[in-house]
Amino acid sequence: MNFLQTYIDELSLIEPCSKEENAFLADLLIKGDTSVKLRLIEGNLRLALERAVPYEKSGAPAEELVAEANLALTNAVKQYGEEGIKSDIEEFIADAVDRAIEAFLEEEGKTRLASGKLEDEANRLLDVIHDFEEEHDRPAAPEELAELMRLDVDEVERLVRISHSAIKLAEK
Repeated sequence: MNFLQTYIDELSLIEPCSKEENAFLADLLIKGDTSVKLRLIEGNLRLALERAVPYEKSGAPAEELVAEANLALTNAVKQYGEEGIKSDIEEFIADAVDRAIEAFLEEEGKTRLASGKLEDEANRLLDVIHDFEEEHDRPAAPEELAELMRLDVDEVERLVRISHSAIKLAEK
């Protein structure tokens, strides 16, 4: 059984909040009754899940999307009470979850892009090393690699360490 199905099965044990219950609890929360936070959070877990599921197409793992959605739900309920927000709490939660997941996916995309750039640089380094050794019949010094790659020596040494670490991991 996959994570999402297991999570849905577990959610079936929690009664979702009706619109009326949400409105009633939100009113109490705004008036300072923080004892209703847990019920608002638990009763809207399905809403958070419903907002997260369409983002599965992004390729992000369902567990991470659900975690982001649940964290956004918790923060939204807290913010709603602290700031005395007067809008519909379900809409407020839905918007908060959407914004949080979109921010997460944007950050995830930046991380993947940075990872891809690092991989490209490491592959370029290996190509430069190979070409240098064939042309000069000796290993290249870090300074020579830095000049050929138009990088500083520290960056070349960092790429060498990363490449060696990756090779060691692949050998295990």
